[in-house]
Amino acid sequence: MNRLLDLDEVDIRDGYPILLEEAYTGTLELNDYVNLLYNSCWARKYNIQLPDIKWEKICDGIHKQIEKMIHTGEEQPRHRMIIGDDNKDLFLPEEWNAYKIINEFLSSNTLMFEKNKALYVSLMKKKPLNALAQTQNKRFDMFDVEMAEATADGFEKVTNAEKSSFVDYFKRMWQVNICTQDYKIKLPEEGFQTLKRRVLQILDKCRVESLPISEAHANSFLEVIDNLIVEQKQKLQEIQNKEEEDRIKAEEKALAEKQEAEQAKKSEIDDVIEKMLSDGVSADDILAKLK
Repeated sequence: MNRLLDLDEVDIRDGYPILLEEAYTGTLELNDYVNLLYNSCWARKYNIQLPDIKWEKICDGIHKQIEKMIHTGEEQPRHRMIIGDDNKDLFLPEEWNAYKIINEFLSSNTLMFEKNKALYVSLMKKKPLNALAQTQNKRFDMFDVEMAEATADGFEKVTNAEKSSFVDYFKRMWQVNICTQDYKIKLPEEGFQTLKRRVLQILDKCRVESLPISEAHANSFLEVIDNLIVEQKQKLQEIQNKEEEDRIKAEEKALAEKQEAEQAKKSEIDDVIEKMLSDGVSADDILAKLK
């Protein structure tokens, strides 16, 4: 998309309504949406008449484009247009809200996490042990139900000779991910709970079919999953404790600052009263002035 000041007036008149329809339907790239915001800003500055822009529909279009990028597994854009916080006042609130959707999405590395998840699930369906070996050093922000189902299917598929390595890879991989800042620790542990239910089903099947070796591996995997669930809860508790400590400290600081301000005001009043008394002002006049 061209900058507004690079366009001829006829292009704005004939082309801008078409451009806005594309923006509403989510067919523009994210950088084009940012350029649209800049153009709206420049239009106000230079008194250029543009068609009325429905910003709610622009935000809907941005969400549609983001969903498409996630679904198709697109790469993180190498070059992105940025609006600095120091320029925020140049934009209307509804314009800035649209930019926040784009900025928060690109800053969150969502595309990378979704691509890593897709790779994990895809490999787990084909070569389960390779899935863990090839993705163990990649970053993940969650372990969800889809990943859990694929993992359970993969564990059931591998041979007993591979199951020990499978469990070990899985254990080390998710112990690391749970402790990263990327990991959404506050989400419910539905993924691990789903995996636990599936492995319990596998365990029952091993017992019914008298497969003691497979049963031993399933028990080992179940222990790892239980430990990961505990570790995730402990990590969440640590974060919540830290947040509570920070909240208490902030309240104590605010209270101390309030008390300090009140004391300073009281001292100021005492100084004023002392000066008025020294100047011979009567007590009644002092009270009247302090009201």
